[in-house]
Amino acid sequence: MTVVLMLLISCKAELPAAVPGHLQVCPSSPNCVSSEAYSGDATHFIEALRPPAGQAMPNDAMVRLRTIVAGMPRATIVGGGPTWFTATFSSRIFGFVDDVELRVDGAAGVVHVRSASRTGHGDLGVNRERVEALRAAWVASFPAGSPVEAP
Repeated sequence: MTVVLMLLISCKAELPAAVPGHLQVCPSSPNCVSSEAYSGDATHFIEALRPPAGQAMPNDAMVRLRTIVAGMPRATIVGGGPTWFTATFSSRIFGFVDDVELRVDGAAGVVHVRSASRTGHGDLGVNRERVEALRAAWVASFPAGSPVEAP
C-alpha cells in the first residue's frame, strides 16, 4: 500500500495543450480516459456518452450533465460554457484530485468525456469507473420509451 501511495504522489501529470473545440489529450500515463483518444488505444479510449437507442440529443443535455456531476460524491464544477464544462473530483481518503471534462457534440449526437488524475502514474481504474457511472446516470436521465426532441 505504501509503494502504491508513493507512486501516486510522486508523479504529477503535465496536461498536454487542448486543441480548440476538443478535450485535452491524455498523457502517456495510464491514469486518463477520453472519448477523443485513438479508438485503438485500449488504455485511454472510452466510448462517448450517447442517448439511449432511438432518442436524440436532448436540448437540456448540459443541464442534465451538470446535475448528474454535481450529485456525485466529492465533485465540484469549476468552469464551462454553453456546450462544455469541467469538474474536479477528490478522492475520499487521500484527497487526490481528478479532472473531468464533458463536451456536447450536437453534430455527432454524443457527449465527449475525459477523466484524468492530476498526480500519479496509475489510477487503479478510477477514471474509467467514473465515466461508466456518468454513462449510467446519463442514460437513466432519459424517460423510458419516449423520444426526446433534438434542438
